[in-house]
Amino acid sequence: MKDYLGKGAIVLVRGTLRGMGREAACELLARRRPLPEADRLGTRRYEYTQFSIVQAPVDFPDGRYSVTTEDGQEFPVTRVQGLWMIEETERSTGAMPQECA
Repeated sequence: MKDYLGKGAIVLVRGTLRGMGREAACELLARRRPLPEADRLGTRRYEYTQFSIVQAPVDFPDGRYSVTTEDGQEFPVTRVQGLWMIEETERSTGAMPQECA
């Protein structure tokens, strides 16, 4: 994986969507950046930014959900008219709404 211009590598991440009384596996296309403090400690810890949900169940109703990555990072998301909208946080800036497959 390449780190384009020092902004992080684009990776496919497994996650779990939860909300509206439902739970399902999903996949995210995300920019992954190593955390500077992790490098100093000799550990590999990352943050995900600018992500999109690219695989999720199509039968989920519109509403508020959370998505948790396989390493435990959690982000708020909303489904509006069938599109997943990433609620902007300090870590998720620049995300775009995505249709589900």
